This record gives sequence, C-alpha cells and structure tokens, in this order.
Amino acid sequence: MKIYKQKFGGMISGKCDPMSFKKLYPRTNDLHFSHGRSGMIWLVNNSDFSSCLMCAYTWPAIPRLMKKLKLRINFYDLFDRKIEKKIENMNGRVLLIVPVFYGFKPWIEITKITKKFGDKVFVLIDAAQTAYGHLDYKIPKNGAILSCPHKSLSTNDGAVLSFNQLNIKLIESYKKLQKENKFTTIKNKTRRLLNSNDLKLENEGLSSSKKLEETWKSFPPKKMSSVSYKLFYEIDPKKHNENRKKSYKYLSRKLKNRFNIIKDLKLGVPFGYPVLTKNRDKIVRELNKERIFATSLWKNNSFINKKYPNALKYKKEFLAFPLDQRYKLNDLNEMVKKISIVLKNIKL
Repeated sequence: MKIYKQKFGGMISGKCDPMSFKKLYPRTNDLHFSHGRSGMIWLVNNSDFSSCLMCAYTWPAIPRLMKKLKLRINFYDLFDRKIEKKIENMNGRVLLIVPVFYGFKPWIEITKITKKFGDKVFVLIDAAQTAYGHLDYKIPKNGAILSCPHKSLSTNDGAVLSFNQLNIKLIESYKKLQKENKFTTIKNKTRRLLNSNDLKLENEGLSSSKKLEETWKSFPPKKMSSVSYKLFYEIDPKKHNENRKKSYKYLSRKLKNRFNIIKDLKLGVPFGYPVLTKNRDKIVRELNKERIFATSLWKNNSFINKKYPNALKYKKEFLAFPLDQRYKLNDLNEMVKKISIVLKNIKL
C-alpha cells in the first residue's frame, strides 16, 4: 500500500476520540436519533407546528425537509437579531430554528423570544455542527437542542435531541422507533477507506460516501444504533471540547492576519476555523491539491438571495479550515505551512 502525505479534513478516524475514565450516562430528557434530520422529522411529526422560521444561511436540505413536512417556511438573515416582527406576522404555532453556526454561540436572545411569545414559539437550538451542543447550552423553555455527534466524533451515526420537558406522548412515540443498522455498516467502511492514506482506497471511500448519502433515508425516523450509542457514552465531552478549542486558538494566532476574521461570532466549540475571503473557490481548489480539504458552506443554496445580504456574503466568501480532536501541534504546524505556501500565489 502506497502511503501518501498527511491529509487534513474529511471523516474522523476511529481512534482519535478521547475516552472517559468514568462511565457516562444519558440525561432523562435526551433522545437519541440516527441523524439530525431524523430527529427533526420526529419532532415535527409529534408537534402542532404550522410554520417554521429559520436562518437563510443553512443547509438547503433543511428548508426542503420542512416543506415536505407541510410547514410554511420563513427566513431571517445571518446575524439578524430582530426577528420578533417576523414571528408576529406568522400564523399558528411556530418552530423557530436558532443555529449554533459552525460551533459558535447563538446570536439571538432566546430568553427574550420565549418570554414574549410563550407557547406560540417552540425554539429548536440547531447545534448540529457540534457533538455536545445539547450539554453546552441551556435548553430553551418550551424548546429543545439538537446536536449531531456523528459529524464530529468517530461514531457511525448519532444525533441527540434534548428537551426541556418530555411528556408521556413523546416518550411513547420515541419508544416505537426502530434503531439504525444498515447505514452504520457502510459508514464504518467509508471511514476506514477515507482514512487509509492510500489514494486508490480513498477513491473507493468517495464512492462509498456517495452510496452512503443514497442509503441514509430520513424517513421514517430511526434511533441511534446500539454500537454508536455505546461508543458515544465512552467519549469524554470535556476533553473533546478542550482539544477543539485549543486547535482553534492556535490557528487563530497563525492565520488571523491573512483573512477577514468573523467578528460576529462568540467562540463555543468550533466545528472548524472559519474565515471570509474574496477568492474562496480558487483557494479551496489549491488547498485540495495539498490534501487540505477546506470547506465552503452551502454555495449552491437557492434559498439565499439579496433579501439576506449577510447570508449572501457568506455564500460567496465563507471558508473553513479543518480542525478537530485528532490534530497535535505538529499536525497544525504542517497544515499552516501548506496554507502559507498556497496563499503566496493567490490574491486575497
């Protein structure tokens, strides 16, 4: 097997998560789903929402999903704090989705919303780009938090929907769900291939990843698999968070003078190191050649238009460098050196 130079980004390898020295247990109001969309579908199907208000800068699959679930869709702009008027103009019960954007703290004053609108609004804090957002943030009154461990950990599936309160009807509905099985087998194979450091096997992993998306059906909603559930409660949340924050701060010191820093964000547990840059797509292509798989988010989101100027700006300029718990100081140094070489030949 030919070994290629270090790769940054992509699926996390199976042995990089810090294990806990003590047994961890789920909280009473935590429900475990196969993935985030599965949890959202189950929530909407067991609620009386008429409409949904969400940030325009989002994965386009989410508004499409809400439309499929027969909810009327409204949007607010990225970093828009004044959304009360939009809620007042919406009929029926509203599902308000508040993002923990790329692992940074919500900018909307959630307590102010819940006090003003009461039962009219159910606040879902969408922390899908975190593994432990359900632990890191206060659950809204008459609301919930969704986090997606499978995106940031070595678990092959898994999302957690944490409620402020669970009634008997919700508990009984959840008990009837089946566990995910088929998807996790493909995900495990894909993870191994993409972390093989062999180009031929990595290409097989990309094919497997495509099959993965085709296989992972959102309907009907399913519970987290038993294997992922067991592993999830062996991983140390505190250490996970510390490792990611440490890497973020290091990259911030090294790269802050090279890009437009996102000042509107308050650090939580970052999903990556995000910046804004005018020449984003060219930078991504050149970084990929160096096996640094930086991310541009939702550039094909057709829901974003001139009515949402911040979302439109991010659609064109957002770039995130890989950052996760597997990297040591030497890894980060190597990545920074490669980034610096790429940037020398590109006008920012």
